[in-house]
Amino acid sequence: MPPTLTAYTFNKQEKLCSAKQLDLLFERGKGFYQSPLRLVYLEANQPQIFPAQIVITVSKRNFKKAVDRNRIKRLIRENYRLNKSLLYEHLQAKNKNILLGVIFTGKELPEFEEIKLSLVKGLQKLITLV
Repeated sequence: MPPTLTAYTFNKQEKLCSAKQLDLLFERGKGFYQSPLRLVYLEANQPQIFPAQIVITVSKRNFKKAVDRNRIKRLIRENYRLNKSLLYEHLQAKNKNILLGVIFTGKELPEFEEIKLSLVKGLQKLITLV
């Protein structure tokens, strides 16, 4: 079943889990910095159910407690879920698929709005680059 643009869901198929694809993303992917996030992307050759697959990482060096890392990942995932339609519309119009890595590089626990602003700006910049 193809994804709908109005659905504010985050399915398992949208999560990037494949070790081969992760290695490929971080070896060959292009990236840019949108404070406090770093976005790394790579155009996928093989067709996927969803136009974008995403992986979210938070450094253990900056956040020793797993509770903090999980909270940041949850904030990023929620903001992505609410704003991914921006990216999906563009990718489906161009008939492209991408792999996307979102790395949190900040040193302090972020607020929801801070992540939202950064992620939306990052997705808009990504749309212009792809």
